[in-house]
Amino acid sequence: MDREMQLVHHCLQAMMTTEQIRELLIEAGCNAKGTKTKLIDSVLNNTNQINIDYITRHLRAKWTPANLQIHFANMKSGKLEGHDWHGAMPSFLHLSLQDKVRECSAGEITIDELIGIGADIIKHEYFIVAQHDILETSIINHFPDTIPPISSKSITDFVFKGVPVDLKVSTFPTNWMERAKDGDPLNYAEQENLIIEMYSGADTERMRKQAEGSINNWGLNRMYIIIRDQDEWFINPERLVEKVLEKMENVAEPHKVNVNGFEFEAFCIDV
Repeated sequence: MDREMQLVHHCLQAMMTTEQIRELLIEAGCNAKGTKTKLIDSVLNNTNQINIDYITRHLRAKWTPANLQIHFANMKSGKLEGHDWHGAMPSFLHLSLQDKVRECSAGEITIDELIGIGADIIKHEYFIVAQHDILETSIINHFPDTIPPISSKSITDFVFKGVPVDLKVSTFPTNWMERAKDGDPLNYAEQENLIIEMYSGADTERMRKQAEGSINNWGLNRMYIIIRDQDEWFINPERLVEKVLEKMENVAEPHKVNVNGFEFEAFCIDV
């Protein structure tokens, strides 16, 4: 199976539901009966008609972008000042908050401090979601060959230049802060080292599950967008997005990296 066929297969398998594939086949005038596997086979047997360009047009037409104006307004409102996890673990947020309640009941923090912590965590949750939504929508809007998912549960945020990726927006790890202050863009080797470090500590079993069922380990692919100055989100997020897109205009091939024995592709955009 060549790469274009693999991309078609991945878009169907990982980025669309069974009913969405059925609708695609009906739209194309093809047989639309059977399980998801049979529907995918039906598409793959009609690639003269349903090729990657057809898939791109169809998914872009069905995709729902984020509301950028609301996100931009909230980012610039000043109401997200003080956003912080306060040591809470996002994957175990309920338990983390329970621990804070117990600290309060033990007299270690006041009720006002507890409520303030909760507000800061909500602010941070919004910040994390908003920066991801803003960049995901902006990238898909800006690059007409980018393929978005239409399933609510997808291991891929979009296909960029023929590479399926999961978008991660971050800042530099603590031990990279001195390098970040230099202002010079990262060279190729530094980008690769940063990608590997951002993946460091990843659970091998979790990686295996992400890779399972995805062609070429595409479930592990990443696009890391590293924002040096997080305050730019609150000052001029529109210009920050423009800078990210300008950097992405010049991106060529992704890095091919190996972490915990798994090979995958990753982009690193440093702004």
